[in-house]
Amino acid sequence: MTMTFLSGINPLAVLVAAAVYYVIGFLWYTRFFGETWRQETGVSDPTAKPPTGALIGQFISTLLFTLGIAIILNLRGSFGIAEGVLVSALVTVFFAIPINSGNLFFTGKKRLFLIDVSERALGSLVVKKRFPELMGIAKKTVTNALTKTPS
Repeated sequence: MTMTFLSGINPLAVLVAAAVYYVIGFLWYTRFFGETWRQETGVSDPTAKPPTGALIGQFISTLLFTLGIAIILNLRGSFGIAEGVLVSALVTVFFAIPINSGNLFFTGKKRLFLIDVSERALGSLVVKKRFPELMGIAKKTVTNALTKTPS
C-alpha cells in the first residue's frame, strides 16, 4: 500500500516545524501563562522539572500534530495566507476545541481550556506559516531533480 498523502512532504520540514511549535508551547506554558496554568492544574512548585517522559511524549504529540497539518496542506496543495488562516481555524474548531473540552466539561476550568486551545490555535498558525517555506525548498529540489535530463 502506498501512502500518496505523504509524498511531497519533507520530513525535515515537519521536524523543524514541530521543534518551533514545541518552543512556542514551552513559552506559552511557562513565560506567558505559566502562573495561571500552574494554578489551574494544581502544580504548586514553579521550579519543579517535568518528568523526561512527559517532555518526550509531548514532543511526539507535537510532531504528530505538525505532521497532520503538513498532510492537510499537502492534500490541499495550497500554501497562501488565506489557506493558512482557514487551516488553522479548522484545526482549532474541529480538533483543538473538542480534544481540550474535557478540561472544560469535567473540571469547569475555563481558563485552562482557553490557555490550551489558544496555544493550539497559535501553534497551528505559526506552523502553517513556516512550513510552506520549508516545503517550498523541498518541492523546488524535487522538481529540479525530476526535470533534469540524464546525460
